[in-house]
Amino acid sequence: MAIIAIDGGGTKTLGIAVRRDGTVISTAQAGGSNMNGNRAEALHHMDEVVSKLTENIVSTGEKVESLFAGLSGIEHGNNRKDAHMHLQNALPMTTSITVENDAITALYSGTMGGPGIVQIAGTGSITYGVNEKGLRKRVGGWGYLVGDPGSGYAIGREGLIAALRAWDGIGAPTRLMTLMLETYSLQQITEIIPMIYGESSRQRIAALALLVMKAADEKDEVAQGILTAAASAMGEAIVGLHRNLYESNEGIATKPTVVLTGGIFKRADLLLSTLKTTCLSEGFDGDYIVPKVPPVVGAAYAAMRQVGIKLDPELAKRMDENVIMAIGS
Repeated sequence: MAIIAIDGGGTKTLGIAVRRDGTVISTAQAGGSNMNGNRAEALHHMDEVVSKLTENIVSTGEKVESLFAGLSGIEHGNNRKDAHMHLQNALPMTTSITVENDAITALYSGTMGGPGIVQIAGTGSITYGVNEKGLRKRVGGWGYLVGDPGSGYAIGREGLIAALRAWDGIGAPTRLMTLMLETYSLQQITEIIPMIYGESSRQRIAALALLVMKAADEKDEVAQGILTAAASAMGEAIVGLHRNLYESNEGIATKPTVVLTGGIFKRADLLLSTLKTTCLSEGFDGDYIVPKVPPVVGAAYAAMRQVGIKLDPELAKRMDENVIMAIGS
């Protein structure tokens, strides 16, 4: 019997098919599946992934027993219901089909399907949690115009502002300006304006977060300050979520698991100390995990739990290694 796990975001949809023993049968990838955008396109991309995985499962003589999909934008309107119905029509003989927020798959990649808090920091950011009683809460995730602290966009934007202020002579000197000139082959920093106000400006600004991290590695105080502020903001979000999720519900978890995931946490070494210090200053202490596996593995853990498969450490380790070998981390 086979398990299908899907992690669907705004830019790509990744799926894996695994056996009960954690071995990988197949992987598949398609475009984004956020149903808040082009709904027909999102469903088509889900179909592409499910179709390829199912085809490879059938070729081995096996059947799909469980599917778990974590999809972005699923909590708005009828998106969850529609996606579930669509997947059920595609796999009518499957015992268990579950559609969840993609923050859940990110959380489960660190908790193996258990409760906890997840801080996601990629192009955008959100803090999300589930406690032992199933209560769910979120902090942030309001989008790049009004929120997303600690996100790639927020860090990149602050780096860009710092570079422009340095150019204007009203901000502290910073290595960021030189890095931007070198990276984008610019003669002067003003040439960056068409790039940041053109198509895909959000993604381009978010990409500048890498330059902020590089400058921080070079001991640039401005860049270090930007990352310190980003880590502090995420720490505040975690503390706020914990307060809403646990303390208002009889404080079930005294030291919950906090999963840190998303591209920004590939450099957790630049953020974790400040994030922890911020949390401790507010009286919160968590068990922090930076998963070595992508969120789609969290979906696989959840799919296995749905059909009663016990996730012992040996099985989890085997599946993690197989997935990383198949698709990378």
